[in-house]
Amino acid sequence: MTALDLFCGCGGLSAGLVEAGIDVVCGVDRSASALKYYARNLGRPVLRADLSKHHRTARQDTLRLNGLASEVDMIVGSPPCQEYSGAGHQREGDQAHLTVAFAEIVARHQPRVFMMENVPNAARYLTYQDARRILEGHYRTTEVVVNMAMHGVPQTRHRLILAGFRDGDHRQLTARLSTAFEDPPTVRQVVGENCPDHFYRHPAYAKKTPSIFSADGPAPTMLASPNKSRVRPAYRFHKRDSTTDLSLVEVLTPRHAALIQTFPRHWDLPRDATTAWRLVGNAVPPRAAFVLGRDLQMLPREESPPAPAVPPQVAADPCFAFALERVVAGGGACDGPASPYPEINADLVRLGILREKVSYELTERGRAIAAGLLSRIEKY
Repeated sequence: MTALDLFCGCGGLSAGLVEAGIDVVCGVDRSASALKYYARNLGRPVLRADLSKHHRTARQDTLRLNGLASEVDMIVGSPPCQEYSGAGHQREGDQAHLTVAFAEIVARHQPRVFMMENVPNAARYLTYQDARRILEGHYRTTEVVVNMAMHGVPQTRHRLILAGFRDGDHRQLTARLSTAFEDPPTVRQVVGENCPDHFYRHPAYAKKTPSIFSADGPAPTMLASPNKSRVRPAYRFHKRDSTTDLSLVEVLTPRHAALIQTFPRHWDLPRDATTAWRLVGNAVPPRAAFVLGRDLQMLPREESPPAPAVPPQVAADPCFAFALERVVAGGGACDGPASPYPEINADLVRLGILREKVSYELTERGRAIAAGLLSRIEKY
């Protein structure tokens, strides 16, 4: 199975999918620093593109993105969550509309599978709901909130997974993702030697949540904002802090955070701590991505119905040939009417080749039979 990773960041989602045996053909993001470390660590092609302005992107990049998206089995992505997150401002703006951009790209190219990851809060917002409606027009979808501690990630990190399938029983994915590991890992287990007994992570809401945690349990959600360089001597303890003895507490570093996010130990990180925290905190944990990739591949596929027979009088009609050539030449989605002959357009719709009489958009069945038909139909 092949995949295209949109909003790929530094590569957490791609790393897990690759481990699950999926060939990620390219990572797409607008951040140069994220793509630098994606390519360095994964050795896979990258494309720098601002998907919020994909119609303004350089023509060669647009063509490359469309070419990649039309050839893969799966499109995945983790659109920016800052405007949905409880740690952010929770106001919809340009970043929230990237969720709609993801849905539009998937709907345009219709791979067999798509998968999108975001924060649970996203489901409350209109942009996410718009994106979901776009996707539900083409896919059987499943939506589930997953605690990634249930899937081998040593942190309490709840994330919303929206996945869609053109075939297969999508309900099985919900059941699989709801199955937890018997013993979720602890911070000590993943950090290994020299792991502190307690660690400090500056929270999003310092007065409401603890900042000191035991290494013998899961960590809180790793954030994209920098940690403090030290624990202030005047630190005011929270009732749920794991200790009140600051001599036992170490400050969490970007390397610690990367391990807690389940990145490999050899994963190269930026020297600048602020950039490292941003890349690591925004990433999908590779271990969770592995579980997602594994489960997506294990879903049984339904057999597609046989391609519809084309009546000889229709197949022999030059207007039909003209219309079919146009939709194929346009990659299955062009502007304007399918042909100037409404009766031919109606036949294309009836035969399951075009979605509607006034567009060039091929159905899935239309894509399957187009090449064979064109080899037999006289071209005008």
